[in-house]
Amino acid sequence: MPPAPVSQLQRLVLEALQAGRPLPGGSQALTIPDRAFLPSGPEIPVAPEHLEASLPAGFRLKDPDEPAYLCFRPADATGDQVCLTLELRLGGRPLSGTRVCFGEDGTLVADPVQFAT
Repeated sequence: MPPAPVSQLQRLVLEALQAGRPLPGGSQALTIPDRAFLPSGPEIPVAPEHLEASLPAGFRLKDPDEPAYLCFRPADATGDQVCLTLELRLGGRPLSGTRVCFGEDGTLVADPVQFAT
């Protein structure tokens, strides 16, 4: 079976975050610490850097002068798994985020790990 594309995994992460639900196979809702810093409008801004997915409903590309937004780090493929890190950035600096690892078939390896910087 070919590995799940990063674009598909990024979309899964964004959809789970928007819905406040676990990723398929997970037991904890996907959240990001400090989410209150994001704009309260109908769409969450996402930086285009390292974004391979088409944005699902509820997300949009960030404006250049937007202070708070989400940003993916480059995907980290090691052995038979791919890990994605989604950060909440404030003023261009990482504030907090979540890291999610998937098997090469796209199944969740473990529940996401939240972090604050």
